[in-house]
Amino acid sequence: MKLDMDLVRTLLLEIEKNVDLVIPRADEIKIAGLDESTKDYHLFKMSEGGLLSLRKMDLNGGGYFLYEIQLTWDGHQFIDQVRKDDFWNKLKAKAISSGAGLTLLGLKAAIPILITELIKQA
Repeated sequence: MKLDMDLVRTLLLEIEKNVDLVIPRADEIKIAGLDESTKDYHLFKMSEGGLLSLRKMDLNGGGYFLYEIQLTWDGHQFIDQVRKDDFWNKLKAKAISSGAGLTLLGLKAAIPILITELIKQA
């Protein structure tokens, strides 16, 4: 499965909306048209990338259960930087045009470059 950075951003924004700080179960994260396996895959990858923490419980039937999902410090910092749609779209274009691509590392590297350009334009 391909990692979709737009979905990563959407999931971060949804998780951030939770006022209880920790989402008890992954099935409480609702995004229209998103199937559970795609959501779970992205949540795992976001955890590997340091954007969120989660726990996984293996079930006797061979499945798993994701719980205690919360943003990490890096997750909060990243979503604060990419929250606005206009900035997000410019950031994606900058990362792609630089050759870094739509990876977490590429996006993080492009953020200060884009901010510097926007400040110079102001």
